Amino acid sequence: AVASGPDLLLLDEASAGLTPDEAHALGDRFLALRDELGLTLVVIEHHVALIAATCDYCYCLESGQIIASGSPAEVTAQPRVVESFLGRGTLEVAST
Repeated sequence: AVASGPDLLLLDEASAGLTPDEAHALGDRFLALRDELGLTLVVIEHHVALIAATCDYCYCLESGQIIASGSPAEVTAQPRVVESFLGRGTLEVAST
């Protein structure tokens, strides 16, 4: 998908079936694509830690409705996101 030189890359559930180590490596690749090629990535993903580690801005949808948006730290701190997706306290998100 990158070989054709796009400005925007859309990915849907890119980490499906990956191990945690593979998902981490995928996140590193996302950041490299952004930094080295200036590529914008739009990622639909349920792997919250992957999104939190690689995205500058995110939206959280539930049943097709936006329930939170903002930085990963802002989104994962929202009570409705915690209740619907995390099922526990907020996700620790490293500052970039």
